[in-house]
Amino acid sequence: MTDVIVEEKVLEAPDGQGVVGLDDLDEQLIGQLVDRARSEGLRLTGEDGLLGLLDHAVDAGGTLRRACHELGLGEVRAHR
Repeated sequence: MTDVIVEEKVLEAPDGQGVVGLDDLDEQLIGQLVDRARSEGLRLTGEDGLLGLLDHAVDAGGTLRRACHELGLGEVRAHR
């Protein structure tokens, strides 16, 4: 029999409301995103880097959801 150790990385939630666990799929998706950014010459940090772009996208999505809620326009859903 083989023992398998599964490591789960834990991050503090941005709102301080606990922790967020990353599973294997999360790790793979993050790795793919970082690899693609590097292969296209995008820096990972800085205002124009991957993290800055992700931060802006998340902030813009939150702003849009809040505005739609306050205006009574209903729930905003991502296009797939």
